[in-house]
Amino acid sequence: MDGDGSFTFTGLPNFDAKGIEIAYSVDEVGVPEGYEKSIEGTTITNIHTPAVRMVSVTKAWDDLD
Repeated sequence: MDGDGSFTFTGLPNFDAKGIEIAYSVDEVGVPEGYEKSIEGTTITNIHTPAVRMVSVTKAWDDLD
């Protein structure tokens, strides 16, 4: 891969030995923990969804009323 995370496959044949067109697809294995993979055509996107947590707070008014 180059610096922007893209890769180009070159020299792939269009047809197999019987003359049938070859359909190519892409996939990514080993997606890092905390990421979800999305594939659209030949574009793979890794989406990071950070963990979230709930925090409880108490609001106290100090306005002399």
